[in-house]
Amino acid sequence: MRAVFADYHEKIGQDRPREADNRMTVLSLVFSYAASRGTIKMNPLEGLERLYSADRSEIIWTEADILKFMAGAPVELQRALILAIHTGQRYGFAPVSPDTQAVAVWAAMNSRGERIFSPECGWFSL
Repeated sequence: MRAVFADYHEKIGQDRPREADNRMTVLSLVFSYAASRGTIKMNPLEGLERLYSADRSEIIWTEADILKFMAGAPVELQRALILAIHTGQRYGFAPVSPDTQAVAVWAAMNSRGERIFSPECGWFSL
């Protein structure tokens, strides 16, 4: 059975390796749950190697990058960058209100310790 999933993983991974890994992750979670309940003996995807890897360490903004951006960016984007820096968020992940162009202030955490937006947190106007 493992070979069937490995073949499927490789087939999808030829064009979309990250998608293939995500699909196997979901299936593995289902199999792990079934194994923990005794429905199956073991997770056939346990130990399956990932096809996709990425090193994002080179795309972190340095102090020089930030200063260069701040020197030429409009005030609205400068404020958004400052908010992102102080909350640990990338600008693209900061939820922006379409009607007021305000950025949500992240203050709430979910049960896994991840930051989530909560209306009680408020908005930071740009």
